[in-house]
Amino acid sequence: MKLDPEQLPSSLHDVIDAIGIDAALRLVEHLGGTRLYVPERMTPDHPIVALLGHKHAYALAEHFGGDQIILPRCVAAIRAMRDAAIRQQRHGGASTKALAIKHGLTERQIYAILAAGEPEVSLQQSLI
Repeated sequence: MKLDPEQLPSSLHDVIDAIGIDAALRLVEHLGGTRLYVPERMTPDHPIVALLGHKHAYALAEHFGGDQIILPRCVAAIRAMRDAAIRQQRHGGASTKALAIKHGLTERQIYAILAAGEPEVSLQQSLI
């Protein structure tokens, strides 16, 4: 399930433009909620290179070199993506127990996610 960049905070959009959404989300996953100093010259052994790979790390340095990036946590967007994936997996036949284990949640939380995402069923019959 892909995350729509429009669901993410606007403060992350420049990072996405520079390195792509997948690499930006990797930064958020590991460093979200912090400031990241991006050196002008990225050495091959720099932790950012280890996290993102050479291509994305050097692109980040080219765009933000010498600056600090404030990385948002993106909690709401990531949760929405997770919940959509849970609903999709459930409709695909996964059990609530398997979903709870896979996503590190309780079965009760899985039921709540499924209930919140399901469209309301109308008890009235269509007149058409």
